[in-house]
Amino acid sequence: MDYFSQMLSSLKELIRIPSVKAPKEEGAPYGKDIKRALDYMLTLGEKMGFTVKNVDDRACHIEWGEGEELFGILAHLDVVPAGDGWVHEPFGAEEEDGYIYGRGMQDDKGPAVAVLYAMYELKEQGFKPNKRVRLILGCDEESGWSCIDHYFSKEEMPTSGFSPDGDFPIINSEKGVAHFRITYPYQNGDNGFILKELSAGQRVNMVPDKASCVYELGGREHTLFFEGKSAHGSTPECGINAAFPLVNRMAELSDSPVFREISELFVENANGEKLGLNITDDSGSLTLNLGTLSYDGSSVCVEIDIRHPFSISRDELIERLTAQISGKISPLGSHRPLFVPEDSPLVVTLKEAYQSVTGEEAFCIAIGGATYARALDNAVAFGPIFPDSESTIHMKEERMLVSELHTMYEIYKKALSLLFGA
Repeated sequence: MDYFSQMLSSLKELIRIPSVKAPKEEGAPYGKDIKRALDYMLTLGEKMGFTVKNVDDRACHIEWGEGEELFGILAHLDVVPAGDGWVHEPFGAEEEDGYIYGRGMQDDKGPAVAVLYAMYELKEQGFKPNKRVRLILGCDEESGWSCIDHYFSKEEMPTSGFSPDGDFPIINSEKGVAHFRITYPYQNGDNGFILKELSAGQRVNMVPDKASCVYELGGREHTLFFEGKSAHGSTPECGINAAFPLVNRMAELSDSPVFREISELFVENANGEKLGLNITDDSGSLTLNLGTLSYDGSSVCVEIDIRHPFSISRDELIERLTAQISGKISPLGSHRPLFVPEDSPLVVTLKEAYQSVTGEEAFCIAIGGATYARALDNAVAFGPIFPDSESTIHMKEERMLVSELHTMYEIYKKALSLLFGA
């Protein structure tokens, strides 16, 4: 049996499910499409002969092996919105020039399916793991992790694990994550400017690729629209934030202290310097992303994503923000930093697997992204983005080379055999 070809077929089917978070429905707390993705993976795991469990339609697991010790592999099935401007159908799983295109190819359906098939092939070859291995699949990773919080309120905590939701070779250090909403009471001024609509961004952890505004001035209604380039909120420098020119223009037109402050503090401030947050340590440099901008008729609302080094805590961030910002600051969510020593048995074994398959030196890296690895006390992120490969996570035309999918698949298969061999 050609397990890799079967893996590609299953992956394409999963990509075609547009598992973007939607309003809650009965039996589908994150929307019907995310529930479809969860059911698809549970059915696939059950057909492969694994033990499966649905945990209240918020997360699930696919388990293999026996024993007291539990090893967790944490991935997710939800994806960020596709956005506009794709050449290939975002949920079409189209294959062209050696690539498969689709939202979730890199983040995180591609690696999730690769891990499952790596487990399956080893099982069919007669390999018996020396501990229980559990592929845990969340459904709300992109919107706050309520899925994984709920899962671990009901299920056993693994003693160690990895998340295939980052970079190769090994991510053993992740900065802290803090999301905030800043609310400014807004009143139209005396210069005849009347704000009617304002919108930028879909998620706080994405660089907005579109921003628009409707306003009245001089007795006429006007519309502004700006287009940028989306990127992951942890790497705002990789995108072009469409909210920036909009905010600057609004500050000019409205002569409002609200837009002047937003412009002064958040526009072109990816390192946080304008807020006194230009901080760097061994875990990396602080980054700040203006993720969303909105107006509800009485208040202008800004949501920001901060990835902070170990040397500053979330509470210290709030203190510094409060000292500089006139609006009301409301925490939206946060994730603790992660660090696993490079000489730990887990890291040493994963290095061996990577080097064995690729022939390249394995090394550890630090990132600003937040992976499920930090949900465990002893876990790292392990793939799927290779060192010299393009990351298209949270971007239009998200894609992955079939050749890289194959290498990734072989790495996970080797890692499982080394981690769970007798």
